[in-house]
Amino acid sequence: MKQLLKTLNFFKLLDETGTISITNIAVWIVLVKLCLESPLDFNAVAALLTVLGSYRFKQWHASKGPGAAKDLLEKIAVVESKVEKLMVGKTWDVR
Repeated sequence: MKQLLKTLNFFKLLDETGTISITNIAVWIVLVKLCLESPLDFNAVAALLTVLGSYRFKQWHASKGPGAAKDLLEKIAVVESKVEKLMVGKTWDVR
C-alpha cells in the first residue's frame, strides 16, 4: 500500500489532502494522448488548454485559503519594516 501511495505521489495523482485528484489525472491523460498522437489538431490543443486551465484554477483557488492571506500579510509587514529602515534619515519628495 505504501508503494502505491509513493507511486501516486510521484506522478502527482494525489492532491495535498492525499485524495486522488481528477484534475491531475486529466492532465496526465491529455499529455499521454498528445505524446502518442503524431499530428496536433485543434481538438487536442483545445483539450490541453482546457485541462491546464482547470489545473491552474484549482491551484490558484487552493492558494486563496484562509492561511494564504495571513502569510501574505506577514510578508507585507516584513517588506514594510525593511522599507522603513531604508527611509530613516532620508527625505523623499514625492510629487
